[in-house]
Amino acid sequence: MNHFLSCVTRVLSTTAVVVGSVVSLGASSVYADGRASVAAAGDGLRAADAGSCTGIDASSGSWSWTKPTLEFSIDSGATYQSASATQWQTSVCRNSDMYWFIIRTSAAPDMGSAGLVPGLQFKVTLPAKPGDAYMSAQGYSDMISYSESSGAAVIVTKAAPVSKLNFDSKDGVLARHPECKGVLEQCSFEKADVDYVATVIQHLSYSPAALNEQQLWQKGLWVGANVNGFTISMNCASPPSGSSGSTYSGSGSPPSGSFGDSNSPELKISITNTPHLKFSGEVNSGSLKTFITKDVATKCFGDGKSTTTLAQIAEKMSVQRSETKEGTTTPVFKAEAVSVPVEGIVVSVPNMTFSNPIYSVKNTLAAQNLAVLTQNNNSSSSSSGSTSDSSASTSVLKNYVRTTVNVTKATITVMLVKGQKITIYRKVNGKLKLLKSMTGKKGSNKFITVFNKGYSFVVKDSTGKAISTQITSTSLQHFV
Repeated sequence: MNHFLSCVTRVLSTTAVVVGSVVSLGASSVYADGRASVAAAGDGLRAADAGSCTGIDASSGSWSWTKPTLEFSIDSGATYQSASATQWQTSVCRNSDMYWFIIRTSAAPDMGSAGLVPGLQFKVTLPAKPGDAYMSAQGYSDMISYSESSGAAVIVTKAAPVSKLNFDSKDGVLARHPECKGVLEQCSFEKADVDYVATVIQHLSYSPAALNEQQLWQKGLWVGANVNGFTISMNCASPPSGSSGSTYSGSGSPPSGSFGDSNSPELKISITNTPHLKFSGEVNSGSLKTFITKDVATKCFGDGKSTTTLAQIAEKMSVQRSETKEGTTTPVFKAEAVSVPVEGIVVSVPNMTFSNPIYSVKNTLAAQNLAVLTQNNNSSSSSSGSTSDSSASTSVLKNYVRTTVNVTKATITVMLVKGQKITIYRKVNGKLKLLKSMTGKKGSNKFITVFNKGYSFVVKDSTGKAISTQITSTSLQHFV
């Protein structure tokens, strides 16, 4: 089985619980008596259906830490009550890649029309296993918010319709989708295998150790979309650590990002494996929301000034949609600064069509900031008398490392003021493993290696000192 399908099958095996018949429940049967209650650990929790949890089921005794809770609101979050003894239930599990849960009724995986009643929303409190560090949340639903409190993730969401592909086996997929023969990894699926009226499927990425450089930018980021899958990538507008062209004035290390790149800073969400048509034959459509934390919004999309507010950054956001057959368009979108439960910016696209469009979120402030940073660096380089040889595209003021991660591959670019011996290490759980010892030339030196969850990289110069690092881009795949 090829890499694409093996990845999708591995992830989708945790979501088999959503496979089931569509049921419609009358609004009169949706709620308990409406009295407010305090959820206790395990309230609303049910065992994961057969085959749906490849890790540790929260309903089992092997879940040795605090169990999750499910609450719901019928007044758009003004008040919540425990889902215990109601028809609403959640299945939760933890595997090696993520925490996962689905919200469903006690009768069926699809909530039906009962899940779309105005004012209905859900809150799941999911304590992390001691030692786990949450990163980002990916909701195949109508996400409202994601926050962390006392070591627990708190997800507030509403159900949403989804037209789903079933990745059971390569042969099964190709039998249902002959249009994908020979192009399965890049296929534009024509028609869904099943339509769901309302569902919530949630993934929470985590690390079993302290977050490394490649993971820190994900902290608090969330994406909510009623699609089958998407890839997230990020580019920022900051200079290399220690560069005299830097305008960064915050504490600690300068923000991660690309410097002097031809592309503007952006958050790119590439929709994948989402069919053009519903199973019913109607044109498939959906919506998209993404939340960018204040820290990322300021460092990646701001103008470098401490006085610039989130509202000012949100005002300068732009969204473009690009698709192979349809070209580039500007969709209707909204960018809004929020303060609760977490400060940041929510970008919403209320209507999307498929198969595989790319939504690019940019900011004119960030583009202007990048131009200033580049100009400052070039000016400083010129005045310092530094010159680049034929191997370098730009002058280098100080040795630095840029790491670009694309799902399972890491490209490590080492920029050197002068040629010297360098050593490249992979860092996992605080331990270094030598990957490459080489003589680097002045300017740019690239090394490509495998990337897996928990990896970071350290490059040392000829004196054995670690060279300062930054992240240019990180790309992650998510499948429903």
